[in-house]
Amino acid sequence: NKKLTWTSSDDSIATVNANGQIKGMTVGDVKITATSADGPSITYSATVKIAPVTLKISGTAKCIAKNHVRNKWSKEFYLNGDEIKGTGKVTVENGDIITVGCWITENDANPETDGFTEKIEITPEIMTKGLKIERTVYVTENGGRYSGYSAEWSVVITIKP
Repeated sequence: NKKLTWTSSDDSIATVNANGQIKGMTVGDVKITATSADGPSITYSATVKIAPVTLKISGTAKCIAKNHVRNKWSKEFYLNGDEIKGTGKVTVENGDIITVGCWITENDANPETDGFTEKIEITPEIMTKGLKIERTVYVTENGGRYSGYSAEWSVVITIKP
């Protein structure tokens, strides 16, 4: 008998209509079963994934307290070890790991540098909504009469789909 009834083991992951067309709803594993009106059935296991997306990564850094540290600065933002100017792009899948970071340097005879790097596991939420990383970075003077004083920086790295 060619009349089939289609079912999904979990409609929150994937639905199936009367014609056997499957629609992924969220990431996960599901079983789709076709049952003949005569009784025999077959089950297919499937994994619903999110298609790869290209994320755009950009950063800003603002000095919010100089505290006697000089005025000449360089700010560098990184994506997977490569410096990005403006906006960096990376194509990712769910579960991938990317590394982002920022380094701030006071440019004088004895440059001081501080910053951070952060590994991020890509989730469906990041792939659809993005992520904002906010950190405070302190660059500490390493010599002269203001040795030990720190400039405080507000750093924001934005990841957008």
